[in-house]
Amino acid sequence: MEESLTLQQEFGECEICLETDVQLYGITGGTCTHSFCLMCCTDHIVAGVREFKDIKCPKMGCEAKLNG
Repeated sequence: MEESLTLQQEFGECEICLETDVQLYGITGGTCTHSFCLMCCTDHIVAGVREFKDIKCPKMGCEAKLNG
């Protein structure tokens, strides 16, 4: 099952850059609940596109894929 990236209605700490009090984006549609700031999400997605790879949740060990 593919997941989708959605804006969450909360602010918090990004799990990648550890920036606090930022609007979080998360992967929804399955069991993944990891949240990241817009800059980290954007950087991760752009890197995946450039490398022609499936784009997965950036959390180490999470296999949730983002849909196109």
